[in-house]
Amino acid sequence: MDIVIISNDKKSKEILKQHILEIDSTANISLFNENIDLKHELTHFNKHTIFFIYLSEPFSNGIHIAKTISHYFFETSIIFVSSSLQASRYIYDVNHCYFIYEPDLKDKLLAALNKAANNNQRIAIVNKGKTSLIPCSDIIFFERDLRQTIIHLEDKTIKTYENLKKYDEQTGPHFLECHRSFLVNLSKVIEYHRTYFIMSNGLHVPISRSHEKHTKTIFEQYFL
Repeated sequence: MDIVIISNDKKSKEILKQHILEIDSTANISLFNENIDLKHELTHFNKHTIFFIYLSEPFSNGIHIAKTISHYFFETSIIFVSSSLQASRYIYDVNHCYFIYEPDLKDKLLAALNKAANNNQRIAIVNKGKTSLIPCSDIIFFERDLRQTIIHLEDKTIKTYENLKKYDEQTGPHFLECHRSFLVNLSKVIEYHRTYFIMSNGLHVPISRSHEKHTKTIFEQYFL
């Protein structure tokens, strides 16, 4: 995981870096001040890099940095952090995936990283001789039906002969195998019951008895 932290506050950068390393000890983290030479530095990163931008008054500085990053990498994940809730009034001027109120940093960081990973990850789906790159954030769940795998999106389904194991290996920690025939996107879960999920498209996905305990543990780690 490649991460960039941009802030003029050295202490804030170091605290965030330490929290991230507690979640992922292999993360590659770069620290910059707001006077970063973006045109030069952005050549070292790509659309999969996660950018943390601290917003302090004047908030326009951080917003300008975010807009520049979005111009270079349209699909990248930007997470705003601020000690002021007033900053939240300005963040909708630029594409971003999460806002963290700094006092809640430790509690919200894992959810923000999961959202960022989900936001910029794509998988290749082969269907009728055509390969499509589908954002993981668009996928509600995978379903194995006989020899086919059905990918459920918000507005359609796609069928492929690729096996479920392949997609389990390609998707991130926000996808969970709750049944040998189902792989769900946890961010698309509307309700969790002991034996089934209700997903964002209204469909019920079963949780098998053999997966009950593991599903409960992962679900609680993800949301609670």
